Amino acid sequence: MLRQEEEEYKRKAILDRQEREETERKKREEEAHSHVKRDPRKTIETFRSSSNLSGKICGVCHKDLFSSGMLVRVGGIDIYHIECFTCTQCKCMFDKVYWQYRGKPYCFEHYCVQQNLWCAACGNLIDTQVIQNAMGKTWHPHCFMCRYCKRPFGNSEHFVFEGKPYCSEHFGLVSGAMCAKCNGVIQPHEQVVQARF
Repeated sequence: MLRQEEEEYKRKAILDRQEREETERKKREEEAHSHVKRDPRKTIETFRSSSNLSGKICGVCHKDLFSSGMLVRVGGIDIYHIECFTCTQCKCMFDKVYWQYRGKPYCFEHYCVQQNLWCAACGNLIDTQVIQNAMGKTWHPHCFMCRYCKRPFGNSEHFVFEGKPYCSEHFGLVSGAMCAKCNGVIQPHEQVVQARF
């Protein structure tokens, strides 16, 4: 009798933990989707200097724009010498696009560094334009996978157990949620009924 009560207590604790984790996961997903994220990419327009720029100065070097060759227009308003408007970190010039972080221009690689885009799985910098946000962390899409079977999730559902992601097939296996009657794994989306004897 005592053994059955212990097993029932363990099952209940597991189910309670699963329910808490599922509630937290849903809350994080709602928070992630509730904020409109602005695209940090900004476009620039390259053009030749002309006489109508006489008296105007570059916002970086503060020299005359008229006597210069190529210029860039940023945000449709600000004009700079092409060699002045560069990545804040590495000073490389931009080709039509730059990324803005805290009002400063960056190349994509250094924007990623500024945003601290390190993959939660492999620890490498996420320097691609495709980023997977899940569980409050950032991942390479190919690194965000079931901890058990190693299959990437892509757009499919994932479940968290002890801070690690699992597919629905393996979540029940690792979480220990087993049916008392058939000994089968209880999947996260299945309804659980607790019987009292």
